[in-house]
Amino acid sequence: MAFLGRLLRGSPSVPLAAGEIPPKKVAWLNPWVLLQTGYHAWLVTAGSGILDRREVLAALNQFPRGGDPAFLPPVVGSGAHIDGYVPDTYRGQLGLDFMADVGDSWEATYSVASLLVEKDLRRRLPPTRGVQSASASRVDPFATKLGPGEVLILGGDLVYPRASRDAYRRRFCAPFQDAFPKPSDDQWRCMFALPGNHDWYDGLTSFVRRFCQGGSIGGWRLSQRRSYFAVKLTHGWWLWGIDIALDTSIDSPQQKYFTDILSGEVSTASESSEPWPPAQRFGATDRIILCTAKPAWLEISRYSDDSYENLALFIANMEKARNAQHPTPQEPLFPLILTGDMHHYCRYGDETRQLIVAGGGGAYLVGTHFLPQSVPKLELPPEGQHGRPSSSTHDRFRASLVTYPERAESRMLALGALLLPFRTANWPFCIVAAAVYWFVTLQVRMAWLVHQDPLGDPEAGCASSFLALPLCLWTRPDRYTLTFALIAGVVLACVLVSVFMNDRAAPALTSIWGAVHGGAHIWVAFAAAGLVAPTRASVDRFDMASLLYVVTICKMAVVGGLAAGLLVGVYLVVSDRYFDLHHNEVFAVQSLIDYRNFLRMIIQEDGKLVVIPIGLRRVPRRWRRRMDPDPKGDTRYEPGDELLKPHIIEGPLVFDPNSEPPRWI
Repeated sequence: MAFLGRLLRGSPSVPLAAGEIPPKKVAWLNPWVLLQTGYHAWLVTAGSGILDRREVLAALNQFPRGGDPAFLPPVVGSGAHIDGYVPDTYRGQLGLDFMADVGDSWEATYSVASLLVEKDLRRRLPPTRGVQSASASRVDPFATKLGPGEVLILGGDLVYPRASRDAYRRRFCAPFQDAFPKPSDDQWRCMFALPGNHDWYDGLTSFVRRFCQGGSIGGWRLSQRRSYFAVKLTHGWWLWGIDIALDTSIDSPQQKYFTDILSGEVSTASESSEPWPPAQRFGATDRIILCTAKPAWLEISRYSDDSYENLALFIANMEKARNAQHPTPQEPLFPLILTGDMHHYCRYGDETRQLIVAGGGGAYLVGTHFLPQSVPKLELPPEGQHGRPSSSTHDRFRASLVTYPERAESRMLALGALLLPFRTANWPFCIVAAAVYWFVTLQVRMAWLVHQDPLGDPEAGCASSFLALPLCLWTRPDRYTLTFALIAGVVLACVLVSVFMNDRAAPALTSIWGAVHGGAHIWVAFAAAGLVAPTRASVDRFDMASLLYVVTICKMAVVGGLAAGLLVGVYLVVSDRYFDLHHNEVFAVQSLIDYRNFLRMIIQEDGKLVVIPIGLRRVPRRWRRRMDPDPKGDTRYEPGDELLKPHIIEGPLVFDPNSEPPRWI
């Protein structure tokens, strides 16, 4: 290994610093990863119920107002009361990029990051592929240069599987720094980030140190002060990012921060009491691009009714505060809401509001075939009721005809979970499952050795026949107490997994289905034991009993591990296709890194907002260092096996504030 490490250190084609190689994709089925992630999730969930880190940050408020004038991007400056603003003197088009769910696969994250900084994305886009919206004829994405956006928004889950200083450095900072090394003074851009649930798994400590204390990441400078932000853009547009923590309600200091922006008041007594500069005030007809970490509007098992109510309540409170200050405007306050968390592209909306999920930044792909055809309009339920409001089809946002990947293709991709045991990253899970099989069948395998004939009388030996096993265990429970306890433990574990990973499903259904899954594992365990366990006759003929024992263990690891992996794969596929369960897990065990996406947004000089969803069908697997990079911004690595071939997923989508009423066209 040391020799291999020296070879890697000397190779100029290996990314990251000397002596380092890119981190592997997260093996989500690895038992150690599951235990660590589950422990940290439980720990921070329990702690956040006692102490909300967002309120602590708001109370400290140590980041100086106004920022460092010598450390500002050329377009977006740090505000006196808000995190950033574009001066009124800026008259050109303003570009914004949105991506979410990064920091898993280095190849996927770097591929998207390198497209973000492409000097002119038009030269990589095919002229017509993927353009499937009626508005495409109204805005030609090739009519203007599609250069990098002045602002990059990261919509949550910046590292996987959990946040730490080293994880941010290797999984997040490294690909972005390699894609956009520090440029000249006139090329700096600005980055704003939201924490997702994985960023919260260390209590938000690493996120705050990385994003809320100034500095830069590659060619992007950081100016946000807390885990949420507000930036005033051009032509009446604002950018807001809210921190929902671990799917909780918006804390009071955060609510006040945003309501103060709407009213133009000073947030805390410790800050300057000077009035807001006119360039940073909220206008009567201003509109907001809202970013959040979860698509709470989706009615699927991952998102509770509480998360929906939290987002709907925040929107209602902000609209009420806006109307109190500016009672005349009729246009929507939040015409566009962006999020990630689901690692795909989908869109819901009507002429007044669009809800877009663009979570294809770098994490494993999640399919789209299970998405609902409509969602509620983010309105609060009637007083006294809980959950999502019951409404007719006409009162709901309809799904776009375009998803990425397409629904039919997503169903086919889900079948890849059947190959679970043949993916090397899943082998630790298969070995652990085989070990469980070994201990569950221990007493029975020992009983098999008592009889010369492994298919003998089950009444005599109580375990000499696999087919008679249920009868044996039922008639002689006193002899197999440990076996019964282990069987109950396996079934209970499968029930708990089924219930807790499908929160919105009926507990009775998930419990029964989980018990069936656990029972199938027990049956497969004894079937595998019957195949690999030696008979008494073979033991008598074998001189080295210890060697026979080792051989039996190895056979169980192979046979039991393969059988367990296949069974879990079948369980996930059947659950996904026929029971509307485990939609995330059926893709997590595959760790697919293709089907990347991000949003390129342009605020035009007439105030129109153009949204262009960009997709990347395949991510290159091999990379090499550029031999003669341009010191003023070239990416450090280029694909070694194929070119980056992005395309437009749909659209462009256009919001016209000048129409009556303002609407999406």
